[in-house]
Amino acid sequence: MTELFRAAPEEVAGAGNAVRTIAQDVTGIAAFTLQHCPVRPEGFGGAILDPLKGPFQDTAALFRDRFQSIGMHTANTADELNRAAWMYVNREQQNYEALNRATTNIFDGTPVAADPDRENLGIVAAFSGAANYSLPHSIALDPPGAAPPELADLIAETTGAVGDVNEAVKSVTRMAGREINILETVLSPISANWNELRRIGECYKLAGNSLEQCGDNLDSAVRQVGPRWDGRAAVAFEEFARGQSTALRWEGPVGRVISDCLTEIADAIRDGVRSACEKLRDFIASFIDFRNAKQVFKQLVKKIPGIGTALEILDLARKIWEVVDLVTDIVRRIEEMRDRVRELLEFVSNPVGKGKEWVERKLEPITSRMDDATAAAALIDDAQKIAQTEDTVNRPTTAFEVGSGRQPWENA
Repeated sequence: MTELFRAAPEEVAGAGNAVRTIAQDVTGIAAFTLQHCPVRPEGFGGAILDPLKGPFQDTAALFRDRFQSIGMHTANTADELNRAAWMYVNREQQNYEALNRATTNIFDGTPVAADPDRENLGIVAAFSGAANYSLPHSIALDPPGAAPPELADLIAETTGAVGDVNEAVKSVTRMAGREINILETVLSPISANWNELRRIGECYKLAGNSLEQCGDNLDSAVRQVGPRWDGRAAVAFEEFARGQSTALRWEGPVGRVISDCLTEIADAIRDGVRSACEKLRDFIASFIDFRNAKQVFKQLVKKIPGIGTALEILDLARKIWEVVDLVTDIVRRIEEMRDRVRELLEFVSNPVGKGKEWVERKLEPITSRMDDATAAAALIDDAQKIAQTEDTVNRPTTAFEVGSGRQPWENA
């Protein structure tokens, strides 16, 4: 069906102002991502998460570039809509005179020639009397604060007097010729500031949700101008906006999936440290009489290898290895989750060549440990959405153009 040309210039200008707001929001999200999504300078405080520092930095930079590109094309589209509004002032004449009268020379600010038959390049004034388009979402980027490490508190909570015993063990073993720090030996493989993972995840989620809302805002602008603008140029704008809003909404699930995965790793590390501390507490409780803390040092003098009996030495070694085996298993599981996240970051930074099955397989070590069935289902649903890579790969690579010659006034 032929779509006959019609255009209300104040409405087209109103759409342009709305699109400009969206472009500014997207550009702000790009800057937010590069500033807040990398690891903070103080790092993770533990080797188990260090392999993620580089990927986080690279991903933030690549996301910033992608968002900036979307923002730039959207901003240029806003400029083009403003130009189109001036073209449509004299709808009966259908020429460039009004646009040229609103245009000044880019170098010296003098008016360009008011030719009716062609557009003269320059700086176009903002259209006066533009319609006011309301958008459903107001974008606010309030980064989450940096939560302090919980490691010391968790150790104190789960081990009780083990900290005091650990100091006694260090003192006595130092006397025996080789200082042993049980807490450090057991916990160092899994020690890290897991709250930094949570912070990064929350930043990605905020950026993704905000971009998703920008997509909704762009759809809203299209719906508002739609009944008041028909023709070839209107169809071209709708096609641009459809591709751009689809790409923006794709970023929402991306941010949520990253956040959910990082939260699960943080929980796994925290739970692993808790399990190791509890195992260590039980081990020391079987080795030392906690009821008489003042005698801990004297008890240790009698029991530390090199000082105690051979039977006690063997028993001590066996129990230490039980704790070490537990930590080794925890480390293996955390490393598997960590490596899956690293692959996920590579994928969402350059989302080509992978499908739904690949995404779900990579996330399985994470989704399988989620106790909340509803949360796991939401993560799987978002994972399926980000597997639809054509939503971002096929986004517009140029801004909308109203056309030249007679094209701005043509029927569709």
